[in-house]
Amino acid sequence: MNPTRSVLSVTIALLLASLTFLLSACSLPQVKAEDRLFQNIQLELLGEQIIPQGTVFKDTLIAGLSGLTYSPTDDTFYTVSDDRSDKAPARFYQFKLALDRAAKPTGIQFLKMVTLKNDQGEPFASGTIDAEGIAITPQGTVWVSSEGNAKRDIHPFVREFDLKTGKPLRNIYYPNHYVPQDVTQDVTPAKSDRKIGEGALRQGIQDNQGFESLTLSANAARLSPLEPYRLFTATESDL
Repeated sequence: MNPTRSVLSVTIALLLASLTFLLSACSLPQVKAEDRLFQNIQLELLGEQIIPQGTVFKDTLIAGLSGLTYSPTDDTFYTVSDDRSDKAPARFYQFKLALDRAAKPTGIQFLKMVTLKNDQGEPFASGTIDAEGIAITPQGTVWVSSEGNAKRDIHPFVREFDLKTGKPLRNIYYPNHYVPQDVTQDVTPAKSDRKIGEGALRQGIQDNQGFESLTLSANAARLSPLEPYRLFTATESDL
């Protein structure tokens, strides 16, 4: 037998034996059922601040406040109005909470009001937006979710806005089956089973049940402006 081939065969055999031993020694970690449970975290009500009905700030009625987001850079909050641009053009507010030594709220001070702008740079007309969620980013912008208006075939959106001017910056794009519209009978009934008339079906979000929640990944507040983050939203009901 060729000595070189003999040495090569022995070397391969030893390598295979070593690999087999290593694989057999590396068993998968055993995870107990209780380790999969959520942590035992509880919430405690510290207090509340009630804004009197009819309160006006910057010539706008503070009404229909929906989403809420916290800015750790200046210790303020942002909230968005969901009155569909009826009481005033769609807008969000910045405010600050006064806290006592026990971290209980003792007062609220509104600091700023920003009008949201549409793609044409104009305030949203009445009934063309139903803002629900708001989330501030490490870049100093805000994302806003809108349920749209399914009765008027107005699309929902998740859109980023300038924090100071309210101008739109970019959109999250979603599949066409979220769009509220009439479709022809060739659409699979399982995907669109709400009939609105002879020879037509309805698809997309249901009215007032579109993109409701909105938040960033848990570590977003600690990220630098150059680091990416994740954005989460959900519809209030099925399509």
